[in-house]
Amino acid sequence: MAISGDAQLAKLLEAANVDKDVSAVIDLIDGVLAAAQGSTREDWIDLICQSPDDALRAELLALRDERKTLFKMAKDDFDAAHRLDALRTYLAAKGVDGFIVPRADEHQGENVPARAERLAWLTGFTGSAGAAVVLRNKAAVFVDGRYTIQVRQQVNRDLFEYRHLVEEPVVGWLHDHLKSGEKLAYDPWLHTVQQATHLRSACEAVGAELIAIDTNPIDAIWHAQPHLPLGPVRPHPMEYAGKSSFEKRTQIAEILSRISCDSAILSAPDSIAWLLNIRGADVPQTPLALGYAIINGDASVELFMDERKIAPETLKWLSGEATLRAPGELGDSLKAMGNQAVRLDEATAADWLRMKLSEAGATVRVGRDPVAIPKACKNDVELEGSRKAHKRDG
Repeated sequence: MAISGDAQLAKLLEAANVDKDVSAVIDLIDGVLAAAQGSTREDWIDLICQSPDDALRAELLALRDERKTLFKMAKDDFDAAHRLDALRTYLAAKGVDGFIVPRADEHQGENVPARAERLAWLTGFTGSAGAAVVLRNKAAVFVDGRYTIQVRQQVNRDLFEYRHLVEEPVVGWLHDHLKSGEKLAYDPWLHTVQQATHLRSACEAVGAELIAIDTNPIDAIWHAQPHLPLGPVRPHPMEYAGKSSFEKRTQIAEILSRISCDSAILSAPDSIAWLLNIRGADVPQTPLALGYAIINGDASVELFMDERKIAPETLKWLSGEATLRAPGELGDSLKAMGNQAVRLDEATAADWLRMKLSEAGATVRVGRDPVAIPKACKNDVELEGSRKAHKRDG
């Protein structure tokens, strides 16, 4: 789509020897806007040009402000009845009878990027925990005790039953309302292995079937869905980390040997941040970069992360520490692990990972993230950093 200033920006990019065209710059800015504080931060400019002159910098910021007017959050133009009807129409066309919408992203984080606010888009509920189930003629929204008032303020009770996430869980509601022969769809990227197992058991108990669906139906009908976040990824220097990535990777490789695993898939962004000493800006409240990593028994790491958000100094920082791969290459890498015993994190690993590893013939071992305990054991530098942070915060 042509925008004002295209020609001028193209000239400035060419003069600065930037190897991105205007379209690529727009895509990157849309990803920045979808990241934490994307509408106000300016530290993304070096993802395009490390040393922009004043004219290029001003043009990039003007373009950011223009794209900002097109950016829509989940509840913008909200019409719950229309969205619920659209979802049911889509599900019927796919030959399934229902769909589960968790308040989750692909990493099971409490703080999720704007793109992952699917529950808010469908129901209007904006709390940090919850789920919805939509069947052909019934729907329910599930929240915990923190949100019993909020859910009634935000969600239309004529469209969704209110249920308690813990006391009246999803699996119980499914047992009461699913019929034999029906097919319930779920997005395997948004449910852990254990969650999917429980859902499958609930379906089988009433003669229904749980179906993993390739494209999330919300994504298919959410036409103004934000882009994948592209918050800048920066090094976390030794003066704050206190321990090199090499030391950390060696420690995790030793743990893999003790638990008889050849490798581990790291799906928790904080584990990747700790292991490689990097920080990001993809989600609110926490300095995390979304991505996946595979750490092998020889301490080598493959990092699956969008290179567009990795700052030039971070590429140098990661050199020799990890092999950078495109996110879309993860599936092929899992296919090549068929002869391995692979650890998946019980808390954050998507069921999609289990599915692909199982298809490849790998031995899947679900358990605690091998990074979890080492990450929790703070070194002297980290402890001192924590003390200083408390003093600064008062």
